[in-house]
Amino acid sequence: MIKTLKTFLNEMASIEKKKNQLFVNNIPLKNIPLEKINSNIAILYIDYNNFIFPKGYTMVWFFDDDKYIKNFSDGKEDLLYFPKRNLGNAMSLSPINDIWLKNKGNQKHIIGIIEANCNEENIIIKMMSVRKGYMKNGINKHMIDTLIEKFPNAKLCFHKPTEMGERFINKYFPDAKKIL
Repeated sequence: MIKTLKTFLNEMASIEKKKNQLFVNNIPLKNIPLEKINSNIAILYIDYNNFIFPKGYTMVWFFDDDKYIKNFSDGKEDLLYFPKRNLGNAMSLSPINDIWLKNKGNQKHIIGIIEANCNEENIIIKMMSVRKGYMKNGINKHMIDTLIEKFPNAKLCFHKPTEMGERFINKYFPDAKKIL
């Protein structure tokens, strides 16, 4: 069955957006310690093989408020996943960009998402994306730091990073392995 590694606290950090910068209590989000915003981050971890997902399949979401989580818990919202790449669709840029085009309802409260495969040896980041207008606020870094916290002995790896991903990795995780 699906095993969640994160339980939600009753109160999330209230994130305020001013232009393209995010703040928590007037402090830039990128300067906030992980423990202050950990209730804004949710992890879905599959702990055994099944016919849909392999063991270790992991999704991480960053929320800007708790409305989505309440609605999801009440069965009123769906989770947001990266779309599978459709090579026959010329309009498709990539799953990393397309994810934000098809969301609906309160999914607008999801501002970051990571797809990974995790176990005690490796954290392999397959895709990561932050909603346009929310980038460069430390969202991906906070989500990856959460995975590192959950798998402290695992090596961090990035699978086929984009050019922007390469710059991110070199800045925040220069010792991470890149799988090309």
